[in-house]
Amino acid sequence: AGYEVMLSLSGYGENDKEALLRALLGRRPDALLIAGAAHTPGAIQMISEAQIPVVEIWDVSSRPIDMLVGFAHVDVGEEVARFFLAKGHTRFAAISADDPRALQRTKSFAEAMRRAGATQVGEAIVKAPSTITAGRQALHTMLSALQDRTALFCSSDLLAFGAITEARTHGIAIPGQLSVCGFGNFELSAASEPAFTTVTVEGAEAGRTAASFLLQRLTGLGPRQEGHWHVPFRILERATT
Repeated sequence: AGYEVMLSLSGYGENDKEALLRALLGRRPDALLIAGAAHTPGAIQMISEAQIPVVEIWDVSSRPIDMLVGFAHVDVGEEVARFFLAKGHTRFAAISADDPRALQRTKSFAEAMRRAGATQVGEAIVKAPSTITAGRQALHTMLSALQDRTALFCSSDLLAFGAITEARTHGIAIPGQLSVCGFGNFELSAASEPAFTTVTVEGAEAGRTAASFLLQRLTGLGPRQEGHWHVPFRILERATT
């Protein structure tokens, strides 16, 4: 549409996010897309004072700043729990990065499993961003608890790949002894041996929708009221479950 795009990466630090917002807004952009819907009071004030179209993406909020394109991470966890419970699992474990959205997914998964009477036999929280090595190390700490059939949910495909790799080096049968589900549908989830089950989110469609919201507002064709769109997700079952 003829616009130049400036991209800034804040990682997972709120202070870094505020600094980047300040730098971006100092360049007087026409519009702003923000990943996530949790912001510090300082960030919210800066965004509000800019008086430009804003779309938050990849999350949900009861009080969006302007427009919102996202999904509830707690719903993902609950859906994975239903998936495992339907397969008769009564024992479960979780590996999660410590960023808020990953923790929401794994917490809701664990709570749903416990409500159904399943027993948690392992949990590991690793520092964000997720890595394959962290997945291997986390699974290694759980080896003694994986003697019986266990369902494992990982907050990202990188962690899941690491966990699967570590399990196989110790002769743990997948999926007979350990069933694994990741999140994100990264390329390695299908290319891995075995290919592993994951949650896929319609990320490309979310991006297009967010862009259309901003462009409609910028061209004066869109409504002034808040635009909201729920991003679909689903479980892609593969060889690890």
